[in-house]
Amino acid sequence: MAGLIRNMSAWLLSLTALAVLAAPGRTQDTAVMAAPLPPYCINKGLHVSGIGVDTMTEIMAIAKAPFDPKQIKLMPFAVGLKKVLSLRGQALLNVPQDTTDGTTLKLVGPVDVERYALIGRKGRGLKISTWKDAARYKIATIRGSDAEQALIAWGADPTALMRSSAHILPLYQLASKEADLIALPDMAMAYYLETMGTHGQAYEIVHIYKRVPLFFAFSQDTDNGLVKCLNGALKTLQRPGPDGKSRFDVIVEKYLPDGRLP
Repeated sequence: MAGLIRNMSAWLLSLTALAVLAAPGRTQDTAVMAAPLPPYCINKGLHVSGIGVDTMTEIMAIAKAPFDPKQIKLMPFAVGLKKVLSLRGQALLNVPQDTTDGTTLKLVGPVDVERYALIGRKGRGLKISTWKDAARYKIATIRGSDAEQALIAWGADPTALMRSSAHILPLYQLASKEADLIALPDMAMAYYLETMGTHGQAYEIVHIYKRVPLFFAFSQDTDNGLVKCLNGALKTLQRPGPDGKSRFDVIVEKYLPDGRLP
């Protein structure tokens, strides 16, 4: 989840709908929140979709608990995290594991693993295993994003990066060969390429420098039975079928028809 994507405009805070979760044998009203994080949470006006949204909907159906994804409350990630940590009856989608360390949040997941990667044009044969290797190349980033911050923590000098305020320019720089690599979560890169009509198979992951498991985080007052039930439902969703494909894979393909980056 890129930090830039989480810094949404203030108008998102005006959305106030609540989602109702019902655990078997009891009802518990929970405000479900999410920050825009393509392709896990995609904001199109007042409509919210994405891998995380569909996954929550599916596991609620498996758990036989009613849930309306149209009632998800959109807000910046930092605001949602503060609410789920301090208030009762809250849930936040697509939460990085390192954000939950040391908290009393109740977790469902991991739903998926977001991979912060250096991505390049396919066929160039770039080899990277350490930051010293990566430092030889021109790297485009989104200023302030989680992927950029992780790259800096790995050893990057911010002044040596090709930093932009949004993803469009770094993608153009990579495509036009102004940049050798782009630093993004691999799923976000695949989604951006899909939306731009660019075939993702023209690009490849050169090096993964951080893996971030994503969870659905519930406030500490959440019923343990509900959390256990949803974790079981998630395992069912992720279990491969006879053809080797899980229902979760089908959800991913809905948003990434070209699949994940090679």
